[in-house]
Amino acid sequence: MGKLDFGKPQNQCGSEPEMNTEWTIKVNGELKSIQYKIFCSETKDTLSLASLEKYIREIIVGNDEYKKLPPPRGGYD
Repeated sequence: MGKLDFGKPQNQCGSEPEMNTEWTIKVNGELKSIQYKIFCSETKDTLSLASLEKYIREIIVGNDEYKKLPPPRGGYD
């Protein structure tokens, strides 16, 4: 729950659509909101959060209840 290093944003490395990440974490009654954009040069903290996000996504996608959901509609093609 300490301070994280997200580096400095660099405008020339934008993407379409813009990549934003937002976390809300509650530990021992303390609530913390973390928001960052994808930057040109990743820091240790952004890489760790990206790894955690991938791990959580794999757990969710592997869940039987998730597999029963209808296919998504819309988005970017």
